[in-house]
Amino acid sequence: MEISHRSALYKDLYAETKANLLELMKLDPAEYDVLFLSGGATQQFSTIPLNLARKYHRIAVVDSGHWAQRAAEDAAKVPGLTVDIVASAKDKYAYTMIDIDEIDQATQDKVVPNLEQIPAVTRVRILTHKK
Repeated sequence: MEISHRSALYKDLYAETKANLLELMKLDPAEYDVLFLSGGATQQFSTIPLNLARKYHRIAVVDSGHWAQRAAEDAAKVPGLTVDIVASAKDKYAYTMIDIDEIDQATQDKVVPNLEQIPAVTRVRILTHKK
Protein backbone atom coordinates (compact mmCIF):
# COMPACT_ATOMS: atom_id res chain seq x y z
CA MET A 1 0.00 0.00 0.00
CA GLU A 2 1.25 3.46 -0.79
CA ILE A 3 0.15 6.93 0.25
CA SER A 4 1.34 10.33 -0.89
CA HIS A 5 3.19 12.39 1.69
CA ARG A 6 1.21 15.36 0.38
CA SER A 7 -2.22 13.83 0.99
CA ALA A 8 -4.53 15.09 3.73
CA LEU A 9 -4.62 11.58 5.22
CA TYR A 10 -0.83 11.48 5.59
CA LYS A 11 -0.63 15.03 6.96
CA ASP A 12 -3.26 14.18 9.60
CA LEU A 13 -1.45 10.95 10.53
CA TYR A 14 1.88 12.81 10.77
CA ALA A 15 0.46 15.58 12.98
CA GLU A 16 -1.30 13.10 15.28
CA THR A 17 1.77 10.86 15.59
CA LYS A 18 4.02 13.84 16.35
CA ALA A 19 1.59 15.17 18.99
CA ASN A 20 1.24 11.72 20.57
CA LEU A 21 5.02 11.26 20.76
CA LEU A 22 5.55 14.67 22.38
CA GLU A 23 2.79 13.92 24.89
CA LEU A 24 4.14 10.43 25.63
CA MET A 25 7.63 11.81 26.25
CA LYS A 26 6.21 14.75 28.25
CA LEU A 27 7.93 17.29 25.99
CA ASP A 28 6.65 20.80 25.41
CA PRO A 29 5.95 21.22 21.66
CA ALA A 30 6.93 24.90 21.97
CA GLU A 31 10.43 23.82 23.03
CA TYR A 32 10.96 20.54 21.15
CA ASP A 33 10.40 19.20 17.68
CA VAL A 34 10.23 15.62 16.37
CA LEU A 35 12.18 14.23 13.44
CA PHE A 36 11.00 11.07 11.71
CA LEU A 37 14.09 9.66 9.99
CA SER A 38 14.12 6.99 7.34
CA GLY A 39 16.66 4.20 7.01
CA GLY A 40 18.05 1.75 9.51
CA ALA A 41 19.77 2.60 12.77
CA THR A 42 23.32 2.34 11.41
CA GLN A 43 22.45 4.73 8.58
CA GLN A 44 21.80 7.37 11.25
CA PHE A 45 25.41 7.09 12.48
CA SER A 46 26.45 9.39 9.64
CA THR A 47 23.11 11.02 8.78
CA ILE A 48 22.66 12.62 12.20
CA PRO A 49 26.12 14.28 12.36
CA LEU A 50 25.79 15.43 8.74
CA ASN A 51 22.54 17.19 9.53
CA LEU A 52 22.92 18.31 13.14
CA ALA A 53 26.62 19.18 13.50
CA ARG A 54 26.70 21.90 10.87
CA LYS A 55 27.26 24.81 13.25
CA TYR A 56 30.11 23.47 15.42
CA HIS A 57 31.38 20.60 13.22
CA ARG A 58 31.77 18.63 16.43
CA ILE A 59 29.79 15.93 18.25
CA ALA A 60 30.02 14.51 21.76
CA VAL A 61 29.56 10.76 22.19
CA VAL A 62 28.87 8.84 25.39
CA ASP A 63 30.62 5.50 24.82
CA SER A 64 28.10 3.08 26.29
CA GLY A 65 29.37 0.10 24.35
CA HIS A 66 29.46 -1.49 20.91
CA TRP A 67 26.81 0.59 19.13
CA ALA A 68 28.05 3.91 20.53
CA GLN A 69 31.56 2.97 19.36
CA ARG A 70 30.21 2.15 15.89
CA ALA A 71 28.37 5.48 15.80
CA ALA A 72 31.54 7.36 16.78
CA GLU A 73 33.60 5.51 14.14
CA ASP A 74 31.09 6.28 11.37
CA ALA A 75 30.74 9.91 12.46
CA ALA A 76 34.53 10.28 12.40
CA LYS A 77 34.43 9.51 8.66
CA VAL A 78 32.51 12.75 8.01
CA PRO A 79 35.06 15.25 6.63
CA GLY A 80 35.77 18.15 8.98
CA LEU A 81 33.84 16.65 11.91
CA THR A 82 35.45 16.25 15.34
CA VAL A 83 34.17 13.41 17.52
CA ASP A 84 34.71 13.76 21.29
CA ILE A 85 34.16 10.78 23.62
CA VAL A 86 32.89 12.67 26.67
CA ALA A 87 32.13 9.69 28.93
CA SER A 88 32.82 5.98 28.66
CA ALA A 89 31.82 2.70 30.24
CA LYS A 90 34.60 0.87 28.39
CA ASP A 91 36.13 -1.93 30.44
CA LYS A 92 33.94 -1.01 33.41
CA TYR A 93 30.35 -2.08 32.86
CA ALA A 94 28.21 -4.18 30.53
CA TYR A 95 26.07 -1.08 30.02
CA THR A 96 25.85 2.39 31.44
CA MET A 97 23.27 5.00 32.30
CA ILE A 98 24.96 8.38 32.10
CA ASP A 99 23.49 11.03 34.38
CA ILE A 100 22.83 14.42 32.78
CA ASP A 101 25.18 16.02 35.35
CA GLU A 102 27.99 13.76 34.07
CA ILE A 103 27.30 14.92 30.52
CA ASP A 104 27.24 18.56 31.64
CA GLN A 105 30.61 18.10 33.39
CA ALA A 106 32.03 16.27 30.37
CA THR A 107 30.97 19.06 28.05
CA GLN A 108 32.73 21.56 30.31
CA ASP A 109 35.89 19.44 30.57
CA LYS A 110 36.07 18.80 26.81
CA VAL A 111 35.00 22.29 25.76
CA VAL A 112 32.03 20.86 23.92
CA PRO A 113 29.22 23.38 23.27
CA ASN A 114 26.56 23.64 25.97
CA LEU A 115 23.72 21.11 25.60
CA GLU A 116 21.21 23.98 25.68
CA GLN A 117 22.71 25.11 22.36
CA ILE A 118 22.93 21.79 20.50
CA PRO A 119 20.76 18.71 19.91
CA ALA A 120 21.19 15.77 22.29
CA VAL A 121 20.94 12.51 20.34
CA THR A 122 20.21 9.17 21.99
CA ARG A 123 19.31 5.71 20.70
CA VAL A 124 15.68 6.50 21.33
CA ARG A 125 15.26 10.16 20.56
CA ILE A 126 16.77 13.40 19.41
CA LEU A 127 16.09 16.36 21.68
CA THR A 128 16.66 19.83 20.37
CA HIS A 129 15.52 23.15 21.78
CA LYS A 130 13.68 25.32 19.31
CA LYS A 131 15.29 28.70 18.79
